Amino acid sequence: MEDFSTHDIPSELPAQTKSPWGTEHPQISLVARTITMDYLATCVELLLGIFMLPFNTSHLGKSAYGLWVLTASITVYFGMLNLGYAESLVKFVSQYRAQKDATRLNEIISTMFFVFAGVGALAYAAAMILASDLGRLLSLSPEQARTGRYLLLIISAYVALGFPFSVFGAVVNGFQRKYLNGSIAIATSILVAVVNVIVLLLGYGLVELVACTTAIRLLSYLGYRLTAYRVFPALRISTRHVRLSRLKELTAFSVYMLLIDIANKLNYATDVLVIGVFLNTAAVAIWAVAQRLTELTRRLTDQLSHALFPVVVDSATIGDNERLRLLFLQATRLSLAMVLPVCAVLALLSQQVVLLWVGPQFIESVPIINTSGF
Repeated sequence: MEDFSTHDIPSELPAQTKSPWGTEHPQISLVARTITMDYLATCVELLLGIFMLPFNTSHLGKSAYGLWVLTASITVYFGMLNLGYAESLVKFVSQYRAQKDATRLNEIISTMFFVFAGVGALAYAAAMILASDLGRLLSLSPEQARTGRYLLLIISAYVALGFPFSVFGAVVNGFQRKYLNGSIAIATSILVAVVNVIVLLLGYGLVELVACTTAIRLLSYLGYRLTAYRVFPALRISTRHVRLSRLKELTAFSVYMLLIDIANKLNYATDVLVIGVFLNTAAVAIWAVAQRLTELTRRLTDQLSHALFPVVVDSATIGDNERLRLLFLQATRLSLAMVLPVCAVLALLSQQVVLLWVGPQFIESVPIINTSGF
């Protein structure tokens, strides 16, 4: 196996970026930037959601909005087709970066890019099969089934392409530069919201809305790809770097990530499908309002966990147990400090929040919020 050498670096790169590892920064600075940008992006998304949900329900109606949520929830399960490799890839990118092993990095990234390309094709084929018989699978009228088929195929295209493009996100996360993608995420969220408002104000329907907003999200993939090459200038994705040994290496870790992912899907994503099968899309919309609020607490802790994961791997790789101890201690304290006030407000003021946010037509969401395990 050949080691990385300087001839693999493009000659047009500036001298200061000739290192395959990009520009180095103090780790405390990287962590602070990542956490700050993650929460800024989350706040922007949540604030936009506060405005967009009542706007969309008022223009689309309960049933149409519920249909949108229901079809999107089906594609959530496609994420399990990554078999835990997405999270595993972040772990090994971080590990090989700490070891300064560019050869293995390119091998593991190239291998997973082509594996994920196949997974994406499989996911879209599954979406086509489900779309062909959507009306019988869910409690949908013929018109809803026809609309649902279009929505499922459009959203599934975004999900399918997301599999191979996820390797670029793994590179950025593994290099602890996730904050660089924060601006892309914020710009995408704002642009999607603007397009959403314009499409509905112009009188277009649900299919046109989902098609336009999905197109914006697809364009964001190109931004994430550029960021990956920025943080790792020596990145090379090629079939000649594909190694079965790298896939086996990832599998030993990914199986545990897959089990965690399955548990999360069963815990957080099953309810919408059950409601869609046994009730109707209006009931899905009522559930979606409650879920959006209760999901807030999980998002707060998830962002912190995702930001610290590559730091934990880096610390474990170099054997810095003291830093690991401090990370776990401070992260636990910070998570509690963020979550407890939010839970208290939602538990005590859920009815007032729902009435102020989406109006009395969603008052049935209140009992769901109050029984969601605060």
